[in-house]
Amino acid sequence: ISKYYFEPKVTVSLPIGLLNLNGILGWGMYINTPSSFIEYGAGVSYGAGNLTYGLIYSNFDSVNYITPNISYTFN
Repeated sequence: ISKYYFEPKVTVSLPIGLLNLNGILGWGMYINTPSSFIEYGAGVSYGAGNLTYGLIYSNFDSVNYITPNISYTFN
């Protein structure tokens, strides 16, 4: 269970022209350990109709990630 964690996280999105700039900030703790961590990141996304395409960089517990994403909005 030491690999499980909880993390309150805040995300923001700022529209700039056709793009959205995105930010992440979080703080968490691993369950059953005294270890805590921070997560932070920034990215960009573009919406076209019901689809949004994006790319985000984040640092989670001192490990860097680059994550592509696609989301669909139901109307």
